[in-house]
Amino acid sequence: MNVNVLSSPIVRTTLWVLLAVVICVPVYREGILLGVWPPLTRPHSVPREATHVAGFKFAPTWYDCRFDPVKDVNPCRIWSGDGKLMFAGDFRLEDVGHAAPPELLRPSTYQRTSEGILIDLYGPNKTTWGPRLVSVTPRPN
Repeated sequence: MNVNVLSSPIVRTTLWVLLAVVICVPVYREGILLGVWPPLTRPHSVPREATHVAGFKFAPTWYDCRFDPVKDVNPCRIWSGDGKLMFAGDFRLEDVGHAAPPELLRPSTYQRTSEGILIDLYGPNKTTWGPRLVSVTPRPN
């Protein structure tokens, strides 16, 4: 009896699922690393309000920046991609000295300098050359 294994619907379905996984998983991971889409899950230490940011030249990072009109600051917390809190503090717009309004709070990258942390915000059309937040008072993390 000659049975063609590939004619079985179960075998064909299994092969299609396997092919989809082999193709989709690497595409999904690269999409996260390039900042095309956020991961489906987040580390337990990162709140739901935090935004995932990744790109070609910098590591995936989670940001939670808010607007505090009373203190005129932007309290921000920054986590690594695996959920380790790297920095928490208050920030203001560089060269302006006041808090960024909520519509500008779209972090793109951060830098550690001798004066503290700098957070670059996305500019128009999601360019990374937007305004910059500078740390005012670092808080222990």
